[in-house]
Amino acid sequence: MHSISRFSFLSPVEASKWSDQVVDLSMHWLCRAKGVDFYTLGAAHYLDLNPYQSTDRYQTFVRRYNPILWKNFEPLYRHLLEFCSNQFEHPFAYHKELALPGFHIFGPKPKSPHKFFNSVYFSRGGSIHVHPIPRLLPSLLSMSKQELASSLYSLTIPLSLPASGGGLNVWNDSCKDTKSSFYPYQLGYMYGFEGSLKHQIAPVSLHYMDSVDSRRITIQCHLIDIDHVSYLFF
Repeated sequence: MHSISRFSFLSPVEASKWSDQVVDLSMHWLCRAKGVDFYTLGAAHYLDLNPYQSTDRYQTFVRRYNPILWKNFEPLYRHLLEFCSNQFEHPFAYHKELALPGFHIFGPKPKSPHKFFNSVYFSRGGSIHVHPIPRLLPSLLSMSKQELASSLYSLTIPLSLPASGGGLNVWNDSCKDTKSSFYPYQLGYMYGFEGSLKHQIAPVSLHYMDSVDSRRITIQCHLIDIDHVSYLFF
């Protein structure tokens, strides 16, 4: 039986502060879905590390976005390392070849026309998926596949949510047609789970004011263990 771990990481005031910082950097958001307001801030291995090509695109994005993220979120990143090291009782770090933990943004870009507001993600929820080790990750890290775990541990920290909330659906067996369990998100809390757990962004019933004024902003990161150190990355 899989489970979700929950930790108090940021206060609501701190979460709001970092959410505002993400919005202030909207010129660096990457649009990730045609016709809807879904963006990332930072490179994401599951979007940019194309298993049928090379690591070039991902490495280019890492070099472009990591300096921007570190400049604007250094205290947050240092707090994240210290918190995880204390909570999990072993060393945590960032890896020079991997993207710093980044952000999912669902909602309108400031001063831009609103797109069709995320019906895929909010009416039906996101895709049901797991987090296996990316095919190109071993070569990127100059390691063999056998030296790495079979899946990635995942962490999500909500910084901003629509008024009607948000959360995660999970399935505790291999069949996605069985009944899911819903875990509601609370601002500033960290939610962790094994990458082999089937999960999705849960559907949310949006009201008109949600679609105009609200965004769903989360810190997204995964961890991988190398030589007794856990590396956090997007």
